[in-house]
Amino acid sequence: MRRLPAYREMADYSFTMYLHAFVVPYHRDRLRSIAAADDLIAANDLRAVAPALRRDARLRMFANDNDFLTSDADVAWLTAQLGPARARVFPAGGHRGDLHRPEVQAEIMGTLADLVATPARP
Repeated sequence: MRRLPAYREMADYSFTMYLHAFVVPYHRDRLRSIAAADDLIAANDLRAVAPALRRDARLRMFANDNDFLTSDADVAWLTAQLGPARARVFPAGGHRGDLHRPEVQAEIMGTLADLVATPARP
């Protein structure tokens, strides 16, 4: 089991290259679930399920102002869908790099406390 060559090859791919070289062909040619990358992107956009996001009071959003994976517009849109009571944006921490901080942990857990007694829906 010599994995190093495979790991080296993987390291040569950016996310975009991986998407177009592996993910899109798999879904297009094997699963026949999409025609192009745009179809896959649209199907995985949260805007496609916005009504469900608004309805489900169990959903919470935790983000950071300096998360490299989300734009200000993304955070604003999701906050608008969930409402300010279910969306919390911390000032720093990158992509949840602040989870080690006890005050962040306490705030997140406190926000989720009402869900403990809520039975899960199928």
